[in-house]
Amino acid sequence: MNNDERIEMIAEARVFALAAPVILPIIEKRKKEAFGRLMQAHKNGRVDTATIVAELSAFSDIEIEIKQKELMYRTLEDQHGNGRDSRK
Repeated sequence: MNNDERIEMIAEARVFALAAPVILPIIEKRKKEAFGRLMQAHKNGRVDTATIVAELSAFSDIEIEIKQKELMYRTLEDQHGNGRDSRK
């Protein structure tokens, strides 16, 4: 990975880390609502729940990606901060 790719990756991770506190609660709310619909469909005997399951899968995938990028950014931030502290 060249330096430009690394800078771009860090910048993208930073955006996700900054957005995470706002976006993750929204995703969690949507997941909870979709899960409620899935449970209700099950209780009503419906078996055509593929759309709801796909929705839950998509929300979970997005949530995981945001959390991974947030963790990556926080880890890089901590490493960079620790590097500065050790030079003092």
